[in-house]
Amino acid sequence: MIVPMTEEYAVRYLDWSYPEPYEFYNIPRAHYDECLEEVMENIPYWFAVIDENDRLLGFYEFSFHEENEEKVMEIGLGLCPEETGKGKGLEFVKQAIAHGRRHFCFPDGPVVLRVLDSNQRAIKTYERAGFKVYGEQKASSFGKPVTFLCMKNSGL
Repeated sequence: MIVPMTEEYAVRYLDWSYPEPYEFYNIPRAHYDECLEEVMENIPYWFAVIDENDRLLGFYEFSFHEENEEKVMEIGLGLCPEETGKGKGLEFVKQAIAHGRRHFCFPDGPVVLRVLDSNQRAIKTYERAGFKVYGEQKASSFGKPVTFLCMKNSGL
């Protein structure tokens, strides 16, 4: 089920611990409060994906902006560590897009996302969902330099 994000779900998400080579996605304790504050400040754009037992399986985050004079929906998403690598990613991505289009009345138009360039598992999933790399973005994440691939899907 996709439900509105709450502070309780956000705290659960921030406590996730991914194994190598995905430890980049673990939120450092020193940044925990600022990350929680960021989620809470943007709560209307965050959603929790839960099972029938209220277990947090994942999250979706949405934002909207213009790129090259075209309105795009950007998605951020995460699957809990225990659910990764089980072949659930493609359906998870499709559900994110469908939910964002429905909830925010964005029935067509491109969907974009950013993914860590070393996360080959996620990149392959996004490619299977019809995303293509259209650029890259250098950034700093918790004080470490990183490169994100910018991916776009016009077809879903």
